[in-house]
Amino acid sequence: MNNFQLIIKVFEKYPIQGIFSIILVAIPVLVWIYIFTRKESQEKGIVAITFLAGMASALILFVYQYFWEKNLNMGFFEFKPVNFQEHFQDIALVAGFGERSIVTFLLVSLSIGFIEEYLKHWVVRKADHNYFRCVDDVIELSIIAALGFAFTENIVYLFREIVVTGTLSGKYFSLFFLRSLFVVFVHILCSGIYGYYYGVGYYAGPILKEVKMEGKKFFIPELLHKIIHLKTTRIFHDEMIALGFLISVGVHGLFDFFMTVNWTLADIIPIESFERIGIHTVVLPLYLVLGFWYLSMLLDKKEDHEKFGHLTMKEAYVQ
Repeated sequence: MNNFQLIIKVFEKYPIQGIFSIILVAIPVLVWIYIFTRKESQEKGIVAITFLAGMASALILFVYQYFWEKNLNMGFFEFKPVNFQEHFQDIALVAGFGERSIVTFLLVSLSIGFIEEYLKHWVVRKADHNYFRCVDDVIELSIIAALGFAFTENIVYLFREIVVTGTLSGKYFSLFFLRSLFVVFVHILCSGIYGYYYGVGYYAGPILKEVKMEGKKFFIPELLHKIIHLKTTRIFHDEMIALGFLISVGVHGLFDFFMTVNWTLADIIPIESFERIGIHTVVLPLYLVLGFWYLSMLLDKKEDHEKFGHLTMKEAYVQ
């Protein structure tokens, strides 16, 4: 059953539970939005549009999954969308890692992180850049887009649990708590990281100018500038975006990996008493504590709060 069939089935057979689930999922999402927008009076319109676009980005993924392995006739040609999870499993098998090897799980987890982080960040890239005044604004929009994506995703997970059990079970509420606190925060963390690096890259010109005035240097942009003669700001811009994407995909992929593998703490620390402790009981609080610390550190950086104003991409590259 694909996600669209799931949604239809819930509203046909369990409409009250479905509406209750949407309201339930919305409560923690609204709390997260308040936490990250309370410092300054933000334009409610752009926040709402970004949230809706984040929801739509999740729907794009659902549409893609709906057409997996279906031949699409476009008139002059046909094509078949690939199930990227099975595709990476096939790559691992060809490489000799085995169907259920650690490498296979890791490749599949990273592929999921790649798709989801790209879709969420695509929303920010297409946003009205006139809204951007500083790096902090880019981070904020990235987080709002992530919350929209997580909102749609969480509804689907709860709907699937309703269809399986036919009621609001204890597992249903456990799933709600797990996803609303930990999974939503992972989306916030990854998008916040990507948003920070994208924001720094977006304001490459003024940031590099300030850094040079302070007597500091960026080794890679200056080295590549001498070798291939591209503008230092362009190289710095691309470097920051690539770095942010790699970090966010890695953080997201590792989280999915640890949630997928059936490990206990004894698999890492060979102590018999740890055999009953799932690895997720350690990973989840670590992600929450360390992730909140790292995101807070990024949000407190000096360049986040300097009002650079609106820049066109051309201005960012030639300054």
